[in-house]
Amino acid sequence: MGAQGSWLGGKDSSLGIDIEIPRMKVFIRNNYKVLLFVSFIWIIFLREPSLFIEPRFWAEEGSVYISYAYTHSWYENLLAPHLGYYSLFNNLIASIATKVVPLTYAPFVTTFGAFIVQIISFLIILWGDSICWNNIYKRIIVSLSILFVSSTGEIWLT
Repeated sequence: MGAQGSWLGGKDSSLGIDIEIPRMKVFIRNNYKVLLFVSFIWIIFLREPSLFIEPRFWAEEGSVYISYAYTHSWYENLLAPHLGYYSLFNNLIASIATKVVPLTYAPFVTTFGAFIVQIISFLIILWGDSICWNNIYKRIIVSLSILFVSSTGEIWLT
């Protein structure tokens, strides 16, 4: 049975002893990254559920990016600098929000775009390799810092 027997519980023939590992511990050991990922997504939602139910434009998102995207072509919008710098992501999301869906649904698109960025950051932290997060404890600390460093609702999911 060897190593497989010790993971599933039962007699380990290499040692000649019975090893019982509760199935829940085995499940957690094998799937902790997925469990953390789902937990982080849940925390994002719980932090401000109204943003998923009734999203809104916030500050320059509406007054600069959406208004410019609404009045200009895809090409002009993607290449336009705003507020003294170029932001491809904001320009792209604003273009999608104004050109692909009705304007009443545009806040859903911008909120979902910000949500995707946060999800990608957790994917990189949990499954990527870095000296900054080379063990489970560091992965959790870095992930929690993303979730809780910005304590203001003004910049959450914008």
